[in-house]
Amino acid sequence: MKRTNRLIAGVCALLVVHAGVVVWLNVAGDSSEVFPIFQWDLFSSVPPAASRDFTIRLVEVDGATLDEPVFFSEAREYLSTTRNQDAPIVFNGLGKALEDDALLRQAASLELVNGRFLAELSSARYEVVRRHYNVLERVECECFDDVVVLGEFAKS
Repeated sequence: MKRTNRLIAGVCALLVVHAGVVVWLNVAGDSSEVFPIFQWDLFSSVPPAASRDFTIRLVEVDGATLDEPVFFSEAREYLSTTRNQDAPIVFNGLGKALEDDALLRQAASLELVNGRFLAELSSARYEVVRRHYNVLERVECECFDDVVVLGEFAKS
């Protein structure tokens, strides 16, 4: 038997075994997964199109008021930390703390924002905002459905 024929026979045997296990699990009513046979329910759920996040928006940098407030992720002109992967986590924690009126978490998060992400600025005034957006639209246009200011803070 040639190598190609053996490969085809092996793949067919694997498919028959796979189908047999799937049928057996469905007949037995067992919803557990048996490696390497998986139920593909994971791929049938789709995340919601609408989402939200929290971030900061710079209003004033080193004493100069900006014409338009600038989101942290777009402030590369002023900061080198805009691509820091921890920033969204800290901003989300700060936003949730503001929504929950959790003063200790707010203080800890503000200390991180001022000391870690805005450290290279001598002074700054910024807003903590909650942004609502459609995930698919945001990929194309970087636009938001709603931006709500939760608080305004200063670093000096």
